[in-house]
Amino acid sequence: MKAAKFIAISRASKEAQNSANLLKSLNRTFDMLMLFVSLKDLKNSYGDGNSAVKAYKLIKEIDFKSMIAKVEDPLKVKLI
Repeated sequence: MKAAKFIAISRASKEAQNSANLLKSLNRTFDMLMLFVSLKDLKNSYGDGNSAVKAYKLIKEIDFKSMIAKVEDPLKVKLI
């Protein structure tokens, strides 16, 4: 009789431990899900990852030929 009680208590204890482990796992999963949801709409402070494309377009659009020759002669500029 004592052995049967011990086995029943042991099984109940294992089931309780399994339930506790499952609950811990579900809590961790829920925490990770909430973290993902909170980070999903976070804006990257380093930009959108297209800086090289933007720089290339900017370089192509700039008229560098207009910057080659100076409009004024530095020797003829009036000093204040």
